[in-house]
Amino acid sequence: MSHISQPSVERVTIPVLQRWKEDERRLVMTTAYDAVTARIADPIVDIILVGDSVGSACLGFDNTLPVSVMMMNHHLEALYAQSLAHCS
Repeated sequence: MSHISQPSVERVTIPVLQRWKEDERRLVMTTAYDAVTARIADPIVDIILVGDSVGSACLGFDNTLPVSVMMMNHHLEALYAQSLAHCS
């Protein structure tokens, strides 16, 4: 546990995104497929994206067609667990 307090982070929801758009706030986003990348990105980006590109980026497929919902869920759970660890 760090002796440095973590800054309060606003949970990014649809209404928050709408407010940011109205305020013309620029967003910082990146793509992550695993907990290590999410851990690095989480403190410095607004949104972490996970897409079916995990198929070609991580799983070695030629395209995204073979990526199943179960495969996507595996990567989403890793990122979600990391974001919960960062926020607690």
